[in-house]
Amino acid sequence: MIHPTAIVEPGAQLGANCTLHAHAIVTKHAVLGDGVTVHPFAVVGGDPQYLKFDPATASGVVVGAGTVIREHCTLNRSIYAGKNTVVGARCFLMANVHVGHDCAVADDVVLANNVMLAGHVSVGSFTFVGGGAGIHQFVRIGEGVMVGGLTRLTKDVAPSSWSPSATRCRVSISWA
Repeated sequence: MIHPTAIVEPGAQLGANCTLHAHAIVTKHAVLGDGVTVHPFAVVGGDPQYLKFDPATASGVVVGAGTVIREHCTLNRSIYAGKNTVVGARCFLMANVHVGHDCAVADDVVLANNVMLAGHVSVGSFTFVGGGAGIHQFVRIGEGVMVGGLTRLTKDVAPSSWSPSATRCRVSISWA
């Protein structure tokens, strides 16, 4: 479903069953997987915020299947020819999230409202980044990490000792 006021530039690639709400923008540099939802005023595939960037650079943004991109999010394309900024499958980007150029966000990641990922940040699968967190460029966040709201990260964060991929949906709680 593409709302009549959404902008989809010629060359953009949309998978099956994508939903583009009113005033969503998907540039020619974007590839959306099946079932991606883009809410109002989000921009997917915009030019990076990098002073030396040449707009003629052939780069892009790839978004995995089932990802939800809420209002006012910006996902900037790579600064390198032939490269992509990547957001994995089943991610949830809440309102006002910024994913800078050349980021790699793995599958099943939640970025709460106002999260800011600078360029070249990588985020491991099953990670949750709390609202208003600012992540410095080139920082790596491991799998299964919980980053608190309003955190500022300038150094790498190791993966959680809990392995989400190994224990997914196997949590048991006992009330004695």
